[in-house]
Amino acid sequence: MDAFHRLGGRVTKAVRSADVFVVQAGPVKETTKLVAAVALGKDIATESWVIESGRKGRFLDLREFLPKDDKREREWQLDL
Repeated sequence: MDAFHRLGGRVTKAVRSADVFVVQAGPVKETTKLVAAVALGKDIATESWVIESGRKGRFLDLREFLPKDDKREREWQLDL
């Protein structure tokens, strides 16, 4: 997380003030914060985005780190 902070990233618990909502890799869990992020139109990326951005020394393209959970997307009728 130190590398993320050096890049100018900051962590917030308030979804409304986030630019990117980060989720764990793997099956996506339906949480109130995830629902809020989707409703607010926030970008959503996996935690790999934070890790790899820190390694590369720059914020990487979010499209490379989109969460993918076909089962949940079908259940929720949306694309993450």
